[in-house]
Amino acid sequence: MKNICIFLIGFFLNSLLVSSLPEDSPQIWFHPNSESPDFFDLFVKEDQWENARNKIDVFQFYQANVYHQPTNEKITLSRLLDVDAFGKLRAWNISVALEVGAVKPEPACDPAFTSDSVIQTIRNIEEHGGYVTYLSMDEPLYAGTIDFGDISCGFTLEETARRTAIFMKTVQAAYPNVLIGDIEVVYPYFKASDIQRWIIELENNGVTPAFFHYDTDPKGEIVEEDLQILSTFFRERNIPFGVIYHGGVADYLDTSEAFFLNNTLWIMKVKKSIPLADHHIFQSWALTTKNEATIPINLPEYDSTIYSHTRMINEGWAILMDNDAQFISQTVPLEMESGKQYPVTITLKNSGPVSWYGHEGYNLGAQMPTDGLWGLDRVPLDSGEVIAPEQQKTFTFFVTAPWYQDLISFGGACFKKLLNGLEIYAPTYY
Repeated sequence: MKNICIFLIGFFLNSLLVSSLPEDSPQIWFHPNSESPDFFDLFVKEDQWENARNKIDVFQFYQANVYHQPTNEKITLSRLLDVDAFGKLRAWNISVALEVGAVKPEPACDPAFTSDSVIQTIRNIEEHGGYVTYLSMDEPLYAGTIDFGDISCGFTLEETARRTAIFMKTVQAAYPNVLIGDIEVVYPYFKASDIQRWIIELENNGVTPAFFHYDTDPKGEIVEEDLQILSTFFRERNIPFGVIYHGGVADYLDTSEAFFLNNTLWIMKVKKSIPLADHHIFQSWALTTKNEATIPINLPEYDSTIYSHTRMINEGWAILMDNDAQFISQTVPLEMESGKQYPVTITLKNSGPVSWYGHEGYNLGAQMPTDGLWGLDRVPLDSGEVIAPEQQKTFTFFVTAPWYQDLISFGGACFKKLLNGLEIYAPTYY
């Protein structure tokens, strides 16, 4: 007989549907990578991201992917129309956003050109049954002031703000109901004080961004401080503040798993640094070492072996919404014979503020390891089951003892599940 000690504890938690949250609840934005191979499957294989889709408020496209003229992009307006992307987003009650250039080195740093291009793009989308609610200006401060060599705009902050204001006023004269916000990269190019001065200068030119989306290198040493300063600054100005979760900008990423894990760490850092932001933008522009914008894959949301973007939305939102569980008790045989099945029960208490809904995919998950070594890796709640905060849930299931020759200890006084930030305390078995 082989003696094997086990410790099965952990939770893979999804969050509540946005529809069940208050009207002033934070928004979730989704912006898949521009060459993700299953981009169009989002509008065809609807059953593969139902939970994530029900959380999403805004779906964002790059302007190049919905441009009014033919392009060489893999995602084009004509292909989006083929899968009825705008009709389905409307049916799902998901708003459309475009990420657009306002002040760009090419062409000519001229807001007259960029505003005309954006107006034509919006018009063309509306002629095909779409409706644009948001425009996200793609880093005009960075594009206007940073030295790119021969193609640089070379403007001061003040001149960049003046030209950005021209862009915003021109577009809003044509589409007064479109909300125009700003994306800016902060670290390592700017300080929080630079962003504050930038917003004040825009206001001096008669415009105020409808929202601000914070981009940064998550590995930066002062990122937490920047987040705290800027979230307070925008809250005081009643400008919605959002954080972009993009998987890291410093390195090439060749796997969806690398993107997923980097993003999880960044989300956990954001959660520790500031109160819940107004906007949460799950976006990717990650490039592989082959310079392909294909990471991460988007679907499905429910496979624990696939590190998809929609799964990232579910598990990232669970971190941000304070899903948590407290270990209460377990009954586990201290000795097992390899290859045989044994009953196990584990009781957890919902110690977070969010109810666990079976139909949203809440599961007990095997931990250390998570690869099905024990004959399973998840034990789901029943589809109609709801575990409210402070309520307990006892999971009863069978495990199959693995083929190991040596004593295995799966224990510890405490561990944190990397992929969703849960802290669970439990006894150690040896």
